[in-house]
Amino acid sequence: MNIYKEIIKNNSDMYRKNLLDGDPDKSISAYARTMRLFRSLSDEDQNAIIDLLRIASVDAVSVLLGGIDGSTDLGALDGDFILKYKDEEVQGGLQNDFWEVVEDANIM
Repeated sequence: MNIYKEIIKNNSDMYRKNLLDGDPDKSISAYARTMRLFRSLSDEDQNAIIDLLRIASVDAVSVLLGGIDGSTDLGALDGDFILKYKDEEVQGGLQNDFWEVVEDANIM
């Protein structure tokens, strides 16, 4: 699974589609207001909003991966996390590996 593609790219595409095509009258109020605002923006400004959503998603994923690999302090949580894939521990620079993909995607 490519975390960047699954979380950052696919979610930003989903947000754009929902903001443009969703029915504000059938949405919770905060999302409905956002739909109306988004639709009132120019294409350039809509792209800026989607870029901001990508950046916020990248930051959230980065913190989570850093917490798992131990490179980010998650505050009150004490101890080590162990991530396994196919019964093997995944160790090392998860956060750094993720940032390499982000940099290659040129979104920051």
